[in-house]
Amino acid sequence: MPTARKKPRPQYSVLVLRYASIQDKNKLAHGEIPAFTSEVVHMGSSERIALYHFGRACITQSGDELAYSVTLKRDGFTSAEVKPVKPL
Repeated sequence: MPTARKKPRPQYSVLVLRYASIQDKNKLAHGEIPAFTSEVVHMGSSERIALYHFGRACITQSGDELAYSVTLKRDGFTSAEVKPVKPL
């Protein structure tokens, strides 16, 4: 008897987007398009581990002045996105 096919597991990824430099961050205030750098912090099929890496990336980026956003994606669709709050 053939075995039943397993359902494919969802793929999770955690992405960090940062301004490339201070000059790029200042370009936004002048109406120009800034340059960004991106980093894939995690990619895998475990939701629990993806959420751990998402939380750690949010904490790490909260102190970074070049931080733009931290994104959690599930199968290519955005599940959560955090952008740092600018101090007054």
